[in-house]
Amino acid sequence: MLSFPRELQNLVLREFSPVERHRFSLVNKKARELVLQHNQQTFRIRRVLLRFLDTLYNVARFRILQYELGLLVSGSTALQFFSDVVYPDSDLDTYVELVKFRPYADFLLEIGYVFDPIQGQPKNVEDALAAALKKAKRFDFCLEDFDDDSDYDIPERYLGVNNGMAEVFNFQKDGKKVQVITCLKTPIEVILSFHSTCVMNVISHSHGYSLFPRATFEDRLSFHTPAFTTVKDKDKRAREKYTRRGWRIVRAPSASSYTRPNSECRDHGLRYIGDSCCWVIPLEPICEPNDVVTVPGSSGVPMSLKTDPVRAHSWRNKVSYSGFVPKYKVISSPFLEGKYCLAIGIRYDVEQLLKSLTATFKTRDLALVKDLALVMVVHKVCYDYESNSEDGSESCSEDDSESCSEDDSESYSEDES
Repeated sequence: MLSFPRELQNLVLREFSPVERHRFSLVNKKARELVLQHNQQTFRIRRVLLRFLDTLYNVARFRILQYELGLLVSGSTALQFFSDVVYPDSDLDTYVELVKFRPYADFLLEIGYVFDPIQGQPKNVEDALAAALKKAKRFDFCLEDFDDDSDYDIPERYLGVNNGMAEVFNFQKDGKKVQVITCLKTPIEVILSFHSTCVMNVISHSHGYSLFPRATFEDRLSFHTPAFTTVKDKDKRAREKYTRRGWRIVRAPSASSYTRPNSECRDHGLRYIGDSCCWVIPLEPICEPNDVVTVPGSSGVPMSLKTDPVRAHSWRNKVSYSGFVPKYKVISSPFLEGKYCLAIGIRYDVEQLLKSLTATFKTRDLALVKDLALVMVVHKVCYDYESNSEDGSESCSEDDSESCSEDDSESYSEDES
């Protein structure tokens, strides 16, 4: 294969699974270079976004908004990015905190999208946003009021919103649709509450993260998670859609998946975004040297893995014969810029370490620095907990989380275990 023409090499590599590509890259230096070149050409977020945003200038502005607002791409859009496929009738699925939604809405309206209200929504986006903010206040409760170590279920009166979703806003343009799922606290809370794991993939301004890549892209499995919505039929239809797209929906991991060393679905295993079980893809620069137009502000957006605060989110797997559930609590602090999902059982240790690291920070101007400090703290606590577990093979070290270097365009470390 190494002697094949470049076009044929890319066709063959495209048929490989992520694990197969990774294994081939270990053959020798030339194979590694070939895989890296293929990945750099294949996994380009601007190809995905151009379908909806029309110009590279708009794509760059969108990615800057991602950085500024914590706006994430997920759902079927992120799945298409990792699978290198296109679902012709799919939407652009985006997620943002409700209180940060307005600048994003203004951007969509500016580039020609029209607000398309769903049933019961006001006809214009201003009134729809005002109604959503008013509704959100009624459900403004804090999970921190409950025991951190309990298997806490949200009270029945909140059953309509306990997946963290606030409101859905649809925008249409020339047959294209952008769906904005606004969130009460953090988009990751909504994503970890998806109907099944095949769509638990996240794209920030700088990186793409697949949370369950072995099951999703190697085994073509999707673990069924309990629906936190009162509309059960909607989740059933969603699962059926992904069954038609080639995934087998199962209620729990198989014995081989469950017992595999460093398994992404191990019971009580501590996980965080970007850990050694994730598939992490660095995205191309917001503006590239050959781009005709440079967007102001793009050069000031950090693109390093270490500066992506989405990596502060963590959860603990809960596995039984009947189901698979990511367990976490949402935390917030006046010292943090964002709200974060924190794995059940580690809150006290995280708080103590974070206090010691941020004791010298005096102003909210340094809030982002503290958010990045939270990344370091969460990773250290996860590593310490896993290292002290009875099974020493279950580790998610901070070093492992850096498995995708700046020079690499793809990492997939699960098969190395």
